[in-house]
Amino acid sequence: MLPTQETVTLEADDQGRITTKSQIVDYCQHGEHLEQCNIIDYFVNTYEIDIDSKGDVALTSAAQNGKWQGRPCHLRVRYLSGHLKARTKQRIMRNPNHHTLPNFIGSRFPPHDEPDEYPLYCASMLMLLKPWRQLQKDLKPPKQSWESAFGDFLATATVQTKKILSGIQYYHECRDSTVRHTLSVEMAHALEGMATEDMVVEERDEGGKRRTITEEMLTDLVASQQTSREEWHGLLAIEAAKLAKIFDGSEGEPWREAQEPEGT
Repeated sequence: MLPTQETVTLEADDQGRITTKSQIVDYCQHGEHLEQCNIIDYFVNTYEIDIDSKGDVALTSAAQNGKWQGRPCHLRVRYLSGHLKARTKQRIMRNPNHHTLPNFIGSRFPPHDEPDEYPLYCASMLMLLKPWRQLQKDLKPPKQSWESAFGDFLATATVQTKKILSGIQYYHECRDSTVRHTLSVEMAHALEGMATEDMVVEERDEGGKRRTITEEMLTDLVASQQTSREEWHGLLAIEAAKLAKIFDGSEGEPWREAQEPEGT
């Protein structure tokens, strides 16, 4: 089952009555002329206005039939009759050259390269990029898997749709790159301190000159650490625990990272 999070807004009409506004309801009850719009297209390329006169109906009809003269008319589309504001509100198409961008609020979309999250990723992308009215019925047949349905969708996806998918994944790639860089820097600093201490001991034991630890040496050492994804997650968890002072020594012995037993 695809989890959804919906925001409902309260607003007052011209008579002071409180009504609700839900983007999910607005999308599900869109007019037939917007039948091929996915969620992104719908909220980026249209906006809501009042139905203020009979002239709106005549103007929209003329535009749809190609009989409008003068400046291009923005298409006006009524909600379906089941919408709470079907008689007072309608959607209007933006100019094709507009620069409106979507703003996604809430949790991030899942990445496409995490096996455990891939079914949720497929369901989320279908919900976002495939037109639908009934979420439970229109995204895929009941017996088809989310992975298979998403594969079928990709087979006929437009170039613009694939660009959106790449943009969503780009966020995860940037985040992972930042995490790897941060941990590499911290590891390099720790190794530098350890190496400097070792060189001091060597100088005292052998009386030789202190060797210099270069940035190139540290970079090569960090690069040689073949850390897997699970180990990265483990390192992040340790750092998060330290920052949160979960193991601050207030009860029992102070928290220390486990050391491998000698001889292993």
